[in-house]
Amino acid sequence: MNLEKIFFDLKKKEEAALIIYYPFGFPSIESSVENITIISESGADIIEVGVPFSDPIADGPVIQEASYVALQNGATLERLFSEIERVQIATPLILMSYLNPLYSFGMKRVIKNMKRTKFSGLIIPDLPVEESDGWIKISGRSKIDLIFLLSPVSGQERIKMCAESCSGFIYCVSVTGTTGVRERLSPEIEKFIKSVKSVTSKPVAVGFGISECSQVVILSSIADGVIIGSRVIESVMKKESLGDVIREFKRSTRRGKGR
Repeated sequence: MNLEKIFFDLKKKEEAALIIYYPFGFPSIESSVENITIISESGADIIEVGVPFSDPIADGPVIQEASYVALQNGATLERLFSEIERVQIATPLILMSYLNPLYSFGMKRVIKNMKRTKFSGLIIPDLPVEESDGWIKISGRSKIDLIFLLSPVSGQERIKMCAESCSGFIYCVSVTGTTGVRERLSPEIEKFIKSVKSVTSKPVAVGFGISECSQVVILSSIADGVIIGSRVIESVMKKESLGDVIREFKRSTRRGKGR
């Protein structure tokens, strides 16, 4: 499914895209697939399915804990593909993985399985754009979007390079540091988003540290999408209604509607 078209269609409806990150294998293999299905049915526009990794350098304590549990449950890339293949999920899926599991599985094999299981995009947080030619070529041939991350300290040259190399959307990290629930947005976030949008027409989504509907409302007015992960995992840990949490976040992406 074309990710850019999703953003385009939502923009016509005056909505930002709600992108939810969820780790495969947490709190169990079976329940992770059930929760991904609930997230889809509750209004998420795109779902990032996380591949658990033993050294998730970009992730904060909540996702680290979830990844540890998932690894203990035997979550692997091969199991992820086989479990996702057997369910019907209407929402476009993105695979989010560090390089190590992907190289262990094999680049061509990863893309082949993504195509087979209908993944639309790939995020590799520790893949520098300068070293991404192989991934750009192989994902492009399979019409899978390769999405790069930009941080608030990225210079204009790097922003231009990522904007030219990526497809689907650009992932803007709202803060320097790791993922995790934060009470406040960075005061520099609007300036950062504007600097990215000044060099590209591709959709821009913001992630890291977003945990409250009030933050989603603000970000939906300046970005094309909002990415939430740790807060969703926390809701599962606390046994909250996952569907209610997703629906509330989705309502907050509607610019001026139903807030």
